[in-house]
Amino acid sequence: MRGVPAFLTLLTAMVAAAKVEIVERPMILYSQVSPKLRIQTKSPAFAGILDKNVELKFTPSLKPTAYNLTIASDTVLTLTLLGGKKWANPSQADGMTLFLTDLRFHGGENLLDDAAAVATVIPTPTIDRADESAVIYQTGTSKLVINGTNFREKNMDLVFDPALERNKDYILSVKSDKTMVLTRMTSAKWREEPGPLKLR
Repeated sequence: MRGVPAFLTLLTAMVAAAKVEIVERPMILYSQVSPKLRIQTKSPAFAGILDKNVELKFTPSLKPTAYNLTIASDTVLTLTLLGGKKWANPSQADGMTLFLTDLRFHGGENLLDDAAAVATVIPTPTIDRADESAVIYQTGTSKLVINGTNFREKNMDLVFDPALERNKDYILSVKSDKTMVLTRMTSAKWREEPGPLKLR
């Protein structure tokens, strides 16, 4: 019986040191406005682990002070970006890959054999405010040109007030990272009633 405690200690150490594999399905995150990053493991790595005992390192660097970490399930971590922080600082519209390089519990050893791609971080688009004298007609104007920065064809959703639906009310064409053109569908109107059209 004297050997039982030693055996249990050894078993606990082996379990604690078990390697963790990350499910590599990188999310698309806007650098400043996407609120959450979800990281999933192939096995229940977080069973019995407290949020405060999980330590992560990323490349490019993402400091723990930039997010709140929550264990959503035995296989899922959720990181919530804090106000005024960024996931990364991509310099091009195509963005950059965020890699998880280090995962530790209780300050122990790194449980990852290899860095895992967890997100593609793209620059947050900006919109140039239209001149107050700019006018479009409900049905008489067929195209609306929007200027700004960091536009991309994929993974970009526009939210208008009043609401307009892509491919139902208009077709979107990104001409460059600074210009996009909306073409109104023949059966649609930019607004039902005259007034401002806002992009949120």
